[in-house]
Amino acid sequence: MVSAIVLLTVERDKINSVADAVADIDGVSEVYSIAGRYDLAAIIRVKTNDDMAKVVTERIRKVGGITSSETLISFRSIHGMTWSECSRSVWNTLCRLLKKTHRPGRSP
Repeated sequence: MVSAIVLLTVERDKINSVADAVADIDGVSEVYSIAGRYDLAAIIRVKTNDDMAKVVTERIRKVGGITSSETLISFRSIHGMTWSECSRSVWNTLCRLLKKTHRPGRSP
């Protein structure tokens, strides 16, 4: 299983429609509306790297209203955790990353 978090910046008036469109894509397991530098975070889970490439570069890219994206691909899973614990760990890491990349005085 290959997993990734795709961070999306979206036109302000299209956040909900983009979130719905991305959530309907095969391979997208979750979409979160988030605060900070990005507007949405999509969790992708697919079988192969080729499947990941299709989801990110072919399907998500076609959704209108996305102005930029950043894809974080996992190298390996964290064993010994429940899915809830693993999701929380990934979410906390994402939040730390966003705090480190935010530059004071600039809008997200």
